[in-house]
Amino acid sequence: MIAAHCNLYAGNLFREVAARPDSWEVIFHEKGGRYRIEIDSVERGTSGYLQRLRLLSKESLTLVDKHWHMDIKPVDRNGKMGVEITRTYRDRLTGEQKIETTFEPNHPAEQDASGNQR
Repeated sequence: MIAAHCNLYAGNLFREVAARPDSWEVIFHEKGGRYRIEIDSVERGTSGYLQRLRLLSKESLTLVDKHWHMDIKPVDRNGKMGVEITRTYRDRLTGEQKIETTFEPNHPAEQDASGNQR
C-alpha cells in the first residue's frame, strides 16, 4: 500500500534536517501537514509552517497525526549524521500495528536559482 509509506521520509516532513554530535534541528515545510509535537514525551503544541525546532542530541521528537506517530532521533550511521524515523501506525485493513524505520541523512533546504530557500 503506497499510502502507508508516503510520509516516512524526512523530506516529506521537513524542508531541512541538520544533525550534529551535540544538537540537531529540523525546519518544517511552508505548507502541508501539521502535527502534534512531543519532545521527550512532553506535549509541546502543534507544528507550524516554517517552524524550526532545535533539540539537544539526547532529546527525541515525536510527531503525532490522527492515524500514526513518528519517533525521530539523531543518529550517526557509519560517519554520516542524520535522523532515524520510526513510524508506528495501525493497518486499516487488518487492524494490526505496523512499525517502519528509516534513516534520513542531513539535508539542507532546497534553493531556487537566485539562492533563496524554498
